[in-house]
Amino acid sequence: MSDCELIDDLDVVQLAASSTSADTPVDHQIYSAAGTTPARNSRCLPVYVVEYHHHAVQHIHRQIARKKLRFEANTMIHFDSHPDLCFPRPFDPDRIFEKEYVYDNVNIESWILPLVYAGHVRDVIWVRPPWANQIRDGLYHFRVGKDFNEVKVTLPEEYFVSECLWAPEESLCNTKDCMLYVSRMEDVDMRKIEKPCDGAGDEPGQEDWSLSWILDIDLDYFSTKNPFEAIFSPKQLQIMRKLYDFPELPQGVTAERLKELSQKRRDQLDDLQMIIGANLHNSHLEEHDVEADSEQEKLVAELIKDLDDNPPKDYVITPELIHDAGCTMDLRSMLPHHVSSKEEVSRMIKAMESFLGKLQPEKPKVVTISRSSTDDYCPREDVDFIQDQVIGMIERLYGECTITRDYDERPDPIQQQGLIDDKQQCQQKKECPV
Repeated sequence: MSDCELIDDLDVVQLAASSTSADTPVDHQIYSAAGTTPARNSRCLPVYVVEYHHHAVQHIHRQIARKKLRFEANTMIHFDSHPDLCFPRPFDPDRIFEKEYVYDNVNIESWILPLVYAGHVRDVIWVRPPWANQIRDGLYHFRVGKDFNEVKVTLPEEYFVSECLWAPEESLCNTKDCMLYVSRMEDVDMRKIEKPCDGAGDEPGQEDWSLSWILDIDLDYFSTKNPFEAIFSPKQLQIMRKLYDFPELPQGVTAERLKELSQKRRDQLDDLQMIIGANLHNSHLEEHDVEADSEQEKLVAELIKDLDDNPPKDYVITPELIHDAGCTMDLRSMLPHHVSSKEEVSRMIKAMESFLGKLQPEKPKVVTISRSSTDDYCPREDVDFIQDQVIGMIERLYGECTITRDYDERPDPIQQQGLIDDKQQCQQKKECPV
């Protein structure tokens, strides 16, 4: 693994308690750091490269255990073609500090909000490329909390409502504050996220986000594919867009209406999952097609018949794959798809280097990089080129780094055929909420 690992047999609670202020309660026994070795050079900036984005979580936990990151209220600057702001489901909120449970349940679309709910991350700056528009640009303040046996948010944006993640604040407990700033890189103004705090004497101070921040880069920020376009035909995709369509939220929508829409969305997705699962391998498909008693069932029958007549090559079609794909689309949008030339990638990296340079002198406490190539979100033929360019940029900006490549550099050829990894759920615009 890495030269820059965490200290043997330390408990992050002990570390956090010794490094946080007296009025900061830390009362959970959580991440064990056993089985690792001390960092060789604490001045090195730790850089972790993973294949699947949610594998970054354990490295963030490790930096908390090493006291490189604060136990709570860190800032994450997240460069990505996708927000990754869903919450895993099912997930027991009471087990948020059980590290193995968290690692087993988070996915590529649902790994940031668990960090928020645990209190480790408070501010998320999603820097999006021009072709990604899953959440409207803006500065959002909301809360993340427990709603019975689920975690939900109070932000009534379409992204969250369509994922069945919205809930009114009065229904939540154990809430955490979250600030989400969505912007293209050229429009980011970091002054917007400064928070007033108590300063010396009568002078108000500013809470400095740069004291403890995470730089997170998904390589699909520079070039991204919609992998489902390589699996399903245009006709099949269009049927799924009709099936999984979520209506645009009206302006000024009331809380009561949001509750109704959220429940309707949950029912829609539950029904689709059940109908597709029951009929995908139904030998009496034509009979079902005739007897279908709803528009939804007719569309499902049409989709299944077309999949039977025109099956995708190199893919095993399962109910889960269809449902995952459907959750990423509606009649107004699909996953972003923009394959960049090497020249365009180089220009974007140069612009990122300029942007990050303006944030100095403070360095990030940790850098996490996701390749996202096995599931074909970042083009496989370009991912190594992009990765080398990004690591070069980081070394120029921050000097001495410890690079940990925490992924299989020679994956099994079968995995390279484009099969969707079972750890990965659907990616956004719409991520699978069931």
